[in-house]
Amino acid sequence: MTAPTTTMLGSLDASGRLRYAGRTTVLNLAVRQALAVELQPGGAAHPWTGWTFSAG
Repeated sequence: MTAPTTTMLGSLDASGRLRYAGRTTVLNLAVRQALAVELQPGGAAHPWTGWTFSAG
């Protein structure tokens, strides 16, 4: 959370469900630092809790 190297992207579908949309490439240091101050933990109620995502 203090210096993310990549991010996963999601979007809400028509029913309001969060859907995986993609992943960024490796972020440079300036972007990592700027993003880190905006992030907060998703918590147990996050729709992706328990999911596993593959880079492939």
